[in-house]
Amino acid sequence: MSDLFNDAYEVLLLMLARFFAHTGETEDELKLLIDVAITEMFDVIEPLGELLTALPAGPSHPGLNAGPSFQFYRSVHVLPHKTAAWVILAERMSELAETCGRIADEHGAPNGLGVIHQGFVSLAGRLGAGSAS
Repeated sequence: MSDLFNDAYEVLLLMLARFFAHTGETEDELKLLIDVAITEMFDVIEPLGELLTALPAGPSHPGLNAGPSFQFYRSVHVLPHKTAAWVILAERMSELAETCGRIADEHGAPNGLGVIHQGFVSLAGRLGAGSAS
């Protein structure tokens, strides 16, 4: 679940980079980008972070809880081509929705992942519908 959080954080940073250093987005597209980013903060990042803090840190740290690390593994930069950037953002959000859904379906998954999964699905749909063509 920590990797899911970090991947969601990475996509958030990509959207914010795109918003602040955009290349040709319309006002409506910019509004959508920032709305999706803010919604992701509240509907995905915050609840995932809360779920992580309720999980044990692992057998080498008895009695301690885990938490979000805010790491990202890919370079986070502004994607230069508008159409490609929007396609990548929508695809990454869809991948996160799929991953979250798979984790939520596992036996013993923390309560609340189903709602977070729906948040990912909604955000992916909004990005896909708003994709620049």
